[in-house]
Amino acid sequence: MDFVIFQENGSDLATEDEQGNHQRTNSQMDSVTFEENGTDLVIQDEQVNNQRIDSQMGKYRIFLIVYKHDAYNNNHCLLNYRLRHLQRKRLRDLVIQDEEVNNQRIDSQMDSVIFKENCSDLVIQDEEVNNQPIDSQIDSVIFKENCSDLVIQDEEVNNQPIDSQIDSVIFKENCSDLVIQDEEVNNQPIDSQIDSVIFKENCSDLVIQDEEVNNQPIDSQIDSVIFKENCSDLVIQDEEVNNQPIDSQIDSVIFKENCSDLVIQDEEVNNQPIDSQIAEQTLYDDAKCQTSKKLSNNSPRKVKQRKIIDRQRKRLKRLKQQALNNKQKRRPRDLQKDKAIKILRKFLPEKIIKFIDMQIDLHHKNPNGRRYNEETKRFALSLYHVSGKVYRMVAKFFSLPSKRSLMRWVSGLPRCPGLTKEAMNVIAEKVSMGVKLMDENAKICTISMDEMSLKVNLAYDSCKDEIIGLKDFGDGEKGDSDKVKEKLFEAIDKVTAIGLTVTAIISDLGSNFIKLARELNITPEKPWFMHNGVRIIYIFDPPHLIKAVRNNMMNYEFHFEQKVARWNDVEALYAHDKTLSIRCCPKLTEDHIHPNGFKKMKVKLATQVLSHTVAAAMLMYVSIGTLPPSATGTSELLSKFDKVFDCLNSSSFKAGKILNRPITSTSSHLQFMKEMIPFIASIRVINPQNKKDVTNTLKCLRRLQIILEFFWFHATTRGQFR
Repeated sequence: MDFVIFQENGSDLATEDEQGNHQRTNSQMDSVTFEENGTDLVIQDEQVNNQRIDSQMGKYRIFLIVYKHDAYNNNHCLLNYRLRHLQRKRLRDLVIQDEEVNNQRIDSQMDSVIFKENCSDLVIQDEEVNNQPIDSQIDSVIFKENCSDLVIQDEEVNNQPIDSQIDSVIFKENCSDLVIQDEEVNNQPIDSQIDSVIFKENCSDLVIQDEEVNNQPIDSQIDSVIFKENCSDLVIQDEEVNNQPIDSQIDSVIFKENCSDLVIQDEEVNNQPIDSQIAEQTLYDDAKCQTSKKLSNNSPRKVKQRKIIDRQRKRLKRLKQQALNNKQKRRPRDLQKDKAIKILRKFLPEKIIKFIDMQIDLHHKNPNGRRYNEETKRFALSLYHVSGKVYRMVAKFFSLPSKRSLMRWVSGLPRCPGLTKEAMNVIAEKVSMGVKLMDENAKICTISMDEMSLKVNLAYDSCKDEIIGLKDFGDGEKGDSDKVKEKLFEAIDKVTAIGLTVTAIISDLGSNFIKLARELNITPEKPWFMHNGVRIIYIFDPPHLIKAVRNNMMNYEFHFEQKVARWNDVEALYAHDKTLSIRCCPKLTEDHIHPNGFKKMKVKLATQVLSHTVAAAMLMYVSIGTLPPSATGTSELLSKFDKVFDCLNSSSFKAGKILNRPITSTSSHLQFMKEMIPFIASIRVINPQNKKDVTNTLKCLRRLQIILEFFWFHATTRGQFR
């Protein structure tokens, strides 16, 4: 495997392989040198015929560079097509067999191919690239004199001398037959080096004929096109841009003498010689650099997308037909449900109808796959807020969200300290919607305050990047200062700004609220405070006061009008009454007599002890001698506090007890409150263990007196009640 040297008259130096083809090859893998009179050095093969190949044959690339002219933009677009990229690992017969590249002279060494004089028979014949002298070394192709027969014939690029080195193509004298004939780019001399094309004298036959760009001399280097003398036939004829000499470099077009026929004829720019370097508004128009409509519409990507669109349209049509069939063939269960709902609409309101309809749909679904609408979520949250026990019981009969789902929905609500902006916006929206329907009395409101016990603990919130557990009043500052008063005034201002009228503040007997009432100078004689010129009443919650009275009775003795009320009398009553089959006080239980923990917080347990029923039963047991006569004081105190609670906790105009009805200026409430104010003031609370008076340390009695003073004063002197 050294090399084969073809000497003069060495036409008989051929190799004979198993296939019977004559092949002269340079096995050195450097180059193939064609000497004079070497016209017979041709490779003949079924796939690659008449092709001289260097047996080095590593890999080779063939590129076709086409400049396409767009009339709309009057510009040229560069299209780079990669034709082949092959790699041969074994060349058994030193022959290329391929259906695609036939009769192609390629230097696989990639050094050079030198065409000597009288090499007119060195022609490439191929279905794709025929009669094309290409230097696969990518150095240069030099056309010597008398090379007129070196012509490319191809269905795509015909009669096109291309320098695969991309250096230059030099057309010598008498090269008039070097013409390109092609369906796309015909009669176009192109320098694949992209340097320049120099047209010498007597090149009048170098004309481009093409359906898209006809009779157009283009310099593929994009530098310049120089038209020499006697080039009058160099004319562009095209359907889009006719008779227009354009320099694809977009630098300049130089018209020499006697070039009077170089004229532009076009529907847009007619009879106008243009220097393509200057006409930027035309040559640089992007729209004219686009490919033809036919190529653009049939690009691989668009063809693929059209197939996808057609497939999706067929699928959509199929689904629509399927939905129509399902609608026409509805299940009997759905028909029965619609019929039942239609009947129920005659008897039930729309909200209940929607709830029943939703329950029917959810009943046939897996519990893990149930989905609830916003109305159902609000109903479930409201019901659970009223009573968790009731919610759990109702959830056994209806398809309701689980407790975990409710907690997950609530977790998305704002939980920041201070006044919640979202809550204020909801109240403002409701007020604004009913402003025209609300009179001044409807805008009157109260602000209720309460406190809750928090564990002493610090935690880090990674979402907000802050420590939770420090004292925070919602203003972004943390500290130990008491800001309850400031926050109360802030709440009053915001509620007033919405359009409501704050008339009273209600709180329990918490230590912070007792301190707040002291700072606001709340007394029985003056149970209000002024804020922004408005008088606001401070009311302590009556149910909490009743619980406080019951709790103090369990520990102390209440002395009034030479009588004593003791908790021991209540215990003795319950101990005797629970043994009877028909009881006088059937509601009393052990929790009423000895409440522990959270039982003390239940208002019901306190009001059922401080009631008229227990007081009447105690008098009955005193009369029959079951209880001592001193129990009459306990019975009287229980009866009076029962009436106080009824008076301060009215809810209906048709209540059975007169004092449990709303207060008016003519009702018996005023006389009762007038009697109770001095009675409560006369009560003395004594510690039974050390006989010490602890009246001034109790909070409940004084707060009851404040409430009674307020209602009686306004009802009698100002006529505030109707």
